[in-house]
Amino acid sequence: WVPALIIAIYLNIVEGNYNYMDNLRELSRQNKIEMFYKKVCNKDISNDQKQYNLIIDTVCEFAKLFDDRIDYAIFKTLKPFPYIPSDIDILVRRRDIEKIHSLLNDYALLEKNKFCISIRKDVTIDLYIEPSVSNIAYLSTDLLLEHLRSIRYNDIDVTFLKPEAEIVGIISHSYFKEQMVTLNDYYALILLAEKANINDIVSLAEKANIQQLLRTYLGICKKLTTEAFGDIQLKITRLAEELDAPTITIESMPYKFSIKNVTLDLFAKLKRDGYSTNELIKALAHTLSPSQILKVINHIKRETY
Repeated sequence: WVPALIIAIYLNIVEGNYNYMDNLRELSRQNKIEMFYKKVCNKDISNDQKQYNLIIDTVCEFAKLFDDRIDYAIFKTLKPFPYIPSDIDILVRRRDIEKIHSLLNDYALLEKNKFCISIRKDVTIDLYIEPSVSNIAYLSTDLLLEHLRSIRYNDIDVTFLKPEAEIVGIISHSYFKEQMVTLNDYYALILLAEKANINDIVSLAEKANIQQLLRTYLGICKKLTTEAFGDIQLKITRLAEELDAPTITIESMPYKFSIKNVTLDLFAKLKRDGYSTNELIKALAHTLSPSQILKVINHIKRETY
């Protein structure tokens, strides 16, 4: 897999005095595949490797701390390709919060919102009671934690989501929280799908009430795969055909969604999830606070996340 191929297809600024390779490097950064790109191009990744090793060491530290004490799963942090996440996300259950506070007594904890506790170290660790945006939970932790697997790092068993649950988590986070798809998301989805049970992906998407969103992302993955690699057969492209995924027009990457559509889809999903009208009104009122509106404006203007 050569990420430069896809980046080149959707390169926006190749005219004028820009350097072509600089453009590729910048777009790899915007698409969160910079380490992947460097490795493919045989560039120096020694500093990246140090950061990656720090991430792994920190993941192992918390896996050892939580082992047999706390139900948890590392969530959308490590990908099936070279990648340095900006932080470490861990799913935990609400019932374990008091126990977590006791275990982490020596750490500096910050309550980011009612669904997330942040730990400040050399790497930031976010403990999510529920995956959420603006104090609105968009996905069920209990549902995701039904689908776990263990991977061994540094002689420590670390708990992750199974590929099917990770796919549902990546799609939901990318859409509801970030409102965009990066090539990082694309590579994660197509590579995880190769290890996943296709029927289980569909079943889990139905339980999470993101069936239509799954079809949209399948359409995006099919478009990128076809444009970059031709008729290569992947599980995710076969699933796109089986579910009659929509044809998506992509002019650049990252691919951004309309904040209006995302907001409408989020509230429609919350309604299907069983939120009452009063709860939805309260959630909407929170998103309309002056500080939150400023955050939303900055969110929309971002090149990447």
